[in-house]
Amino acid sequence: AVLAAYRRTDGSKSGLERAFDRLIAAHPEIPEPQRNIGIDRWEIDCFWPAHNVAVELDGRPYHVAAAAMEKDRIKDAWLLRHGITPLRFTDFRVEHDSRGILGDLRHFLKIGADEP
Repeated sequence: AVLAAYRRTDGSKSGLERAFDRLIAAHPEIPEPQRNIGIDRWEIDCFWPAHNVAVELDGRPYHVAAAAMEKDRIKDAWLLRHGITPLRFTDFRVEHDSRGILGDLRHFLKIGADEP
């Protein structure tokens, strides 16, 4: 049961994914990303191929173990080597720093002026 709860199933979204979806839906200047796509051996949470920007949503339940953090660093390095900018947003940041997230997205997606 624990393993089944940990594994993502097709069509299922975490609370963090739903919160991030609501955040970008409320800002129509942010284009819709491709979601949960495979690039090489990696699954990418959100991807804007025209801008080579990937967003990884790092929910606390899945990113507390040292092995998961190491895998994230390897994934980020792979993305960077292939010209893709990885951005990582946590539960805390989505809940408490939506303005900063939107500023980061606008900057890397080259949408208007940066916000603080």
